[in-house]
Amino acid sequence: MFLSATMLWIGCQAEPTSFHFNVVAKKTSEGENGNFSEQQVKDVGNILTAMFGTPEQPAFPNAQSFHWVLEMEEAPYADKLAKLVEIENLQRSAGPVSTDENGVSQGLYREHCAHCHGITGDGAGPTAMTLDPYPRDFRNGVFKFKSTTGKFRPTDEDLMRIINEGVHGTAMPSFKVALEQSEKEALVDYIKYLSIRGEVEMTLWDLTSMLEKEGRLPLAFEKTFEPISDDEYDNMPDEDPEKIARDELYEWFAENGMRIEKIFNSWINANKKSSLTKTTPPPASFATDHPEHYKMIDNGRRLFHGKKLGACTQCHGDTGYGDGELGNYDIWNKWAKGKNKELIAEYESLGVLPPRNIAPRNFRNGVFRGGRDAIQLFYRIKNGIQGSEMPGAATLTDEEIWCLVAYVRSIKSEPITGGHLAKPVNNKPIN
Repeated sequence: MFLSATMLWIGCQAEPTSFHFNVVAKKTSEGENGNFSEQQVKDVGNILTAMFGTPEQPAFPNAQSFHWVLEMEEAPYADKLAKLVEIENLQRSAGPVSTDENGVSQGLYREHCAHCHGITGDGAGPTAMTLDPYPRDFRNGVFKFKSTTGKFRPTDEDLMRIINEGVHGTAMPSFKVALEQSEKEALVDYIKYLSIRGEVEMTLWDLTSMLEKEGRLPLAFEKTFEPISDDEYDNMPDEDPEKIARDELYEWFAENGMRIEKIFNSWINANKKSSLTKTTPPPASFATDHPEHYKMIDNGRRLFHGKKLGACTQCHGDTGYGDGELGNYDIWNKWAKGKNKELIAEYESLGVLPPRNIAPRNFRNGVFRGGRDAIQLFYRIKNGIQGSEMPGAATLTDEEIWCLVAYVRSIKSEPITGGHLAKPVNNKPIN
């Protein structure tokens, strides 16, 4: 593994003017050791600009942008990275709203998304404060409604489904008819671009926190190493200053730089079959007109109130009103946990949206934000909902999960005390 003359360097790049820094990630990384130096902050901005461009002129790294190589089994890393997003889609989504000489729409993200999700994808656009829940912050690569397991990123199909169907019970509308297929595909790539950029930024702040007080990230300044062969490197004397410098840089990237490349790799892997949740078809009795459908609902009710799942009622309440645990934060607001009012106000003064507690789903109103579709509900119960406090049902069989799906879809029409079994009526105030 050797550095080439084409390695990333950005010492002369201008600081971004329209993309905003992730204030929470920066301040959290600074911790109690004081603020990062002016040069360190400039370096992070310049690295991001070199890798991702600007809101007017987006860019995306290729394999030659990195100092290191990640070997992949199925195909060369360069080929997979080149297919992760189409630069033409980024260019079509970025920039001001317009049409080209052929009448093709440009500036799609600003026209349809930025007013809620913000230019940076931070979920803090001009209308965000008026919305509940807040628009999604794309920057940590976490999405609630997806078909992939664990921490795998959403597939392109998952993102397309949200664009097509919207998110019920929120301000996210359906664009199924409003946009052409090519426009939606361009926006899928742009959402991935903003997410990857945001994850890289968070990693850069963390890496900066590991530096000496005036230290600089190796990504942030030019090195003039010429490409050399393995034999040439092996024949260099150990005391050669260039070999020492190469070794120090290799060691840094082996320990830290790979974290950046793994972000790209995680999105490459999202569309692999191995990342997808394996499901079995629902039994025949899942159909609401089946004579034994009531048995599935009864089984689902017992699971909902039982201990096998860790008690669904702990969060969703004994009657499914979502009035159980009301003091939790999701991943986008967890930064505020344990912080006093003064410190939270300081974050807000820097543009961070006021934190809100996460509300468990109220099944009584029949609204499921990720959609009422049975397979999507199956995914949410089996996988959990990433970014929230909803855990995956690792101890349940697929048949049991289908019973829970049948039950939660029926709660809205269940008598108010029907879900209690032998429990007393819930006397908590209902939100």
